[in-house]
Amino acid sequence: MFTAGIGVLLLAGLMAPTAATAAVPKADAGVVKQIDADTKSLTTMSRIPTEAQRLEGMKAAQAVEAADPQGFAERVALIRASSKTMAYLKSFKGLDLNEQVVILASAMPTDALTGFTQLVQAGGIEFKVTALRNSWFRSEMIVHEQPLIQPQDLGSLPRCPSAWAAFWAWFAVNAATCGAFAPFPVAAFACAAGFAVGGAIIDFNRGC
Repeated sequence: MFTAGIGVLLLAGLMAPTAATAAVPKADAGVVKQIDADTKSLTTMSRIPTEAQRLEGMKAAQAVEAADPQGFAERVALIRASSKTMAYLKSFKGLDLNEQVVILASAMPTDALTGFTQLVQAGGIEFKVTALRNSWFRSEMIVHEQPLIQPQDLGSLPRCPSAWAAFWAWFAVNAATCGAFAPFPVAAFACAAGFAVGGAIIDFNRGC
């Protein structure tokens, strides 16, 4: 468990860019900060995908949709129904909004995406996106634990709704599942942060 106060955990030996080097950031850099006893943040760096990456990602998304049209449609509807999730997607200026919806709907299973959109809409997760030079973005995902968890003497059993638990479970182990979606900034919080970042962001022993 992290100690209170501001601390930094560097994942996989990668350093976040400083102000002096922000113009040429390094992809896949993920930094977790302990803001206070109940708040952590994850900062990732990503850039607009190349045309080849975009086409590969959209092709992979089409395969996801073809494999489960109903589930895919449900995920798209979940995203579009969450005003705060849509605001997050819109914050990546220069990227096609509809494509960002498709990528996010393709990158997560329905139960995890349900929890994600609920957490974003409820304010348990918030995003701050900063546009940098040369088509790069800095994305900060801030997790507020306290409003979400009601700790009791239940050991490591989840205390949050099942959809939220499903998102945290997916987030903790998803690094190897991003594939063609990793180059897309909208998925950077999940794909570009290195291994085990989900476990660093959320303390499962506290409830989720």
